[in-house]
Amino acid sequence: MAGKSNTSATFFAQKKLLGKAHTSNLKVDGEELIGSNIQASFSQVFGQTIPDSPAQTLWLLQSASISAPATVEYIHFALSVVTGTTYDADASGGGAGSDSGESSQSSGPHTYRFELPSNYTTNSSNPKEGKGIFDNGRILHETLGKLQLIPPFFSQTSPNPYNVKIFKDNGSGGIGDEIPLLDNIDWNVDYYNGILFLQDYKSTKIPAHAKAFAYVGDFANQGFFESSLSGSLTQLTDGSSYLVAGDNVTITSASNGQVTISSTGGGGGSSSSSFFNETSSGFINTTGSLSIAGGEGESHVTSNVGSDTFFFVSGSLDDDNKSVFGGDVVISGSITSNKMSGSLTQLTDGSSYLVAGDNITITTASNGQITIVSTATGGGGSAGPRTKKIYNVDTSITSGSIFNTSAVSYEDSGYNPSLIDVFLNGQLLLSGTNSQVGLGEVDYFVHSKNQLKFGFDLQTDDVVNVVVSATGSAEAGNPGGTNTQVQFNDGGSLNGDSGLVFNKTTNTLTTDNISGSLTKLSDGSSYMISGNSISITSQSNGSILISAPNSIFNEYIGEANGSNTRFTLAKTPTENKNISIFVNGQLQMPATNITGAPFQDFSVTGSVIHFVTASLPPEGSFLMANYTTNQSIS
Repeated sequence: MAGKSNTSATFFAQKKLLGKAHTSNLKVDGEELIGSNIQASFSQVFGQTIPDSPAQTLWLLQSASISAPATVEYIHFALSVVTGTTYDADASGGGAGSDSGESSQSSGPHTYRFELPSNYTTNSSNPKEGKGIFDNGRILHETLGKLQLIPPFFSQTSPNPYNVKIFKDNGSGGIGDEIPLLDNIDWNVDYYNGILFLQDYKSTKIPAHAKAFAYVGDFANQGFFESSLSGSLTQLTDGSSYLVAGDNVTITSASNGQVTISSTGGGGGSSSSSFFNETSSGFINTTGSLSIAGGEGESHVTSNVGSDTFFFVSGSLDDDNKSVFGGDVVISGSITSNKMSGSLTQLTDGSSYLVAGDNITITTASNGQITIVSTATGGGGSAGPRTKKIYNVDTSITSGSIFNTSAVSYEDSGYNPSLIDVFLNGQLLLSGTNSQVGLGEVDYFVHSKNQLKFGFDLQTDDVVNVVVSATGSAEAGNPGGTNTQVQFNDGGSLNGDSGLVFNKTTNTLTTDNISGSLTKLSDGSSYMISGNSISITSQSNGSILISAPNSIFNEYIGEANGSNTRFTLAKTPTENKNISIFVNGQLQMPATNITGAPFQDFSVTGSVIHFVTASLPPEGSFLMANYTTNQSIS
């Protein structure tokens, strides 16, 4: 018979008592990294009854009795090597056994950990699966006691159903031959943390699978009782009662712990009435129906209104039967009314919640009736045919990779995001640009006419729904005029005119006549701005005059007689600063507001030159002028 060495047995027991797992005979307790326990904490103590003779049927949830909750599940676990547990048991302190052939064993791993299989959530009907503990690939010892194996001392049945069974791999990833409990590799299991230890390593007996019962019930710290309670149940830890009688209520605790709660306010089936007179704020909670009957009387219940009615508020008993709710009323489902009155188009801020768009008029009558009328005689631009496709994700796709959506074309929608909807597992996603996806601001962007890129990983079995609406052409009425003539509203009908045509090949619009101011942009500013030496004038008939000044050089403006201070130019100058006056070839100084000089020789008014007295041209002097003018010159 196989037997554990004294070293193995001693280490296992000693480390268990010290709160450590035994993973190697070469490690003292201070070197062990994985913890263990004797299951003393309420959060690690089984809080519900364990069945003493469960069936070893994989994935079956079983309870201690028919009405009790399920507490155990028989599971096929995966076994994987614990790092740092490979050694030669024949080496000094290795703790090799004394069975035949064990003195020549080789180095190999001696410790394995229990893990939930990768398909646990698929096979199991455990209501706790997939919620953090009972997850695919979960390592038992990392749950710190939240996932434990059921040890054999919970059953006296022979053979004991809680004995763990370990198996070799069959070469294809499945369960192979069983390695019996008394095999001479001398193995044992820590049922608290799911650690399998082999005293003796043998390369032909490598454990890869295990079958064992796991606890799936609630732990003791969750506070519940499966059987009866006795004694006084109304005392808190400080001795005060945790049940306190309010108005019209008495509470009595019997010697056997039974609590009696009575109403002293009357009611029931008698003619007397019970009233809710509490003035302080509080709550009225009920899992049944509530009838605030008012004048309907105390016998009026919700079933009087309808078999599916759970809440009834009586109105006044006149013809209007009004019920008034102060403040906002929020209804998550539909609302049904026999009649409605008053203005129904106002939001809380007083603005209308129905706003007329193009070719729509909305009228609300004094009785609250709303009339919505279309004023369009033809059609309007609208979405065209709608395409919906569903794509099942077969393999995971990483963020930023191309996701092909064959059979739809985003080109049909003109890549208009308003005409493209993408859903992931039923949830509408937000579209945007490639850079926005990279910044995590949106979910996806359209990469090409039938490709998307997502800002997150797509997982296997995800479902992507794509809905694309093609851009629709206008559903026009019967056109007027002839081909290429632009359509316009002619007294409520479409019409055309030979004076307004459009050539779609050359994108040319031709008209015989344009009137009105053509120099204004939509914001009211001028779209023609004069530059240097340019003037722009819009005439009242819509014509635009664009002009540039003419330059006049060496104009003879007269001969001085010694007393004349006034000389006249042939044309009106554009600006005074553009005038140069010469007396006998000598440039004269213009007005001081032009030059900033402390003196001046002349000033200009219109086309007239005025010399100051101090600068009067001498008799016989010849005067010449250079200047610009907007007037035409020959």
